[in-house]
Amino acid sequence: MSSRILLVCAAGLAPLGCRAPVPEVTRHAPIEIAPVESAFANVDMVFEARALGGSVQIAFGEGAEAGRVAVVQRCFSEARRIERTFSVWSEDSELARWNADRVAGARPVSRELADGVALALAFGAKSGGAFDPTVAVLLRRLGFYEQVEAAPIGADELAELRTRVGFEHVRVVPGAGAAPPSLARDVAGVELDLSGMAKGLAVDRIAEMLAEAGFENAFVTVGRSSLFALGDEPGGRGWAVRVPVPGGGVEIWRLRDEGLATSGRLAFEVTAGGLPTSHIVDPATGRPTGSRTELAIVRGPSACEADMAATALVALGPEAARAWFSSGVLGPGRTARIVAGDDRRIETWSSGPNEAR
Repeated sequence: MSSRILLVCAAGLAPLGCRAPVPEVTRHAPIEIAPVESAFANVDMVFEARALGGSVQIAFGEGAEAGRVAVVQRCFSEARRIERTFSVWSEDSELARWNADRVAGARPVSRELADGVALALAFGAKSGGAFDPTVAVLLRRLGFYEQVEAAPIGADELAELRTRVGFEHVRVVPGAGAAPPSLARDVAGVELDLSGMAKGLAVDRIAEMLAEAGFENAFVTVGRSSLFALGDEPGGRGWAVRVPVPGGGVEIWRLRDEGLATSGRLAFEVTAGGLPTSHIVDPATGRPTGSRTELAIVRGPSACEADMAATALVALGPEAARAWFSSGVLGPGRTARIVAGDDRRIETWSSGPNEAR
């Protein structure tokens, strides 16, 4: 386990569902991380497995130890099942099969995929389109999925590609009676990429499973970019994560029953025309974002929501992001921190009334 596991940074981003082999679950003692300022500092065991393109880790706070291994195994199986539903990196995933279909019209899908897409589309509308899962066609053209250098996109080609971008081109059609729901595209060739929410979705689901199994204190992270803190660490002060502060260094945010996610402009680069290019596409222009926001961190009641919000903040750029997030559109109890500009200034915003941090 990396000694930087809880240093919240863009380097934690990993592609959803990459084809690395999935080893057996491993258990090991956590590596020491700065005296008491780490979520794992007082934890005697970390459970870890590969899924969703990265490391899925679960740690437990105080409470009964009976049944931990069994519930962890179920949680890791759930993470891999979510990967098989939402991955854009595996041709065998349900979402990849829907993308490959390409024809306009509706196709039956599982209720889980339909619910996930509905969540993403709703957040797309809430963000004014800053979060848009239909940018997949642009990411594919940029070589993101194949990890190959792509030629720059010309104006005419971009205009054609943009006819297939826009969350309004996709809708979820409820099934009648016992029939499954359908996922419809009104323009041929529209594709979806749910990487901006799938890790958070898995984190939230694992936290829910742990709570249902009677574990009140646990910490879940996927890929170091999405996490949920359930209850307290063994020290009883909330689970500690480190975030950057102005002038360098870090401060501690202590989370209780909260999710947190990060997104970075160049956290996962593709190359176009010989230059590093952001994997986050601005839906308003159809091009990789030129946002001056280097890193966004969001905390709130859901890791999945935080995932989507962090992506939107990077795409919007600092000024528009500040106005959107501070408007309270997400409701109270959310906090965002960004690192932006050539001077790497740090700003922290509230979505509404918050407890003292």
